[in-house]
Amino acid sequence: MAKTVKSKQSFEVMLAELEQIVQEMERGELPLEELLSKFATGVELVRQCRGQLVKAEELIQQQLPL
Repeated sequence: MAKTVKSKQSFEVMLAELEQIVQEMERGELPLEELLSKFATGVELVRQCRGQLVKAEELIQQQLPL
């Protein structure tokens, strides 16, 4: 099954993990079950990274003078 992604990881840690998953998948050597598990983990990492980016953008928007 897919590895659980810790929601309190930093953006940089999650991005590095996502990059590692992509490299492993691109090699084309993983069995199907492991490939699907890594894909699911990658999707969760992307979701969490996107959430952190949205929050950062909102903070920046709040700080900009009108």
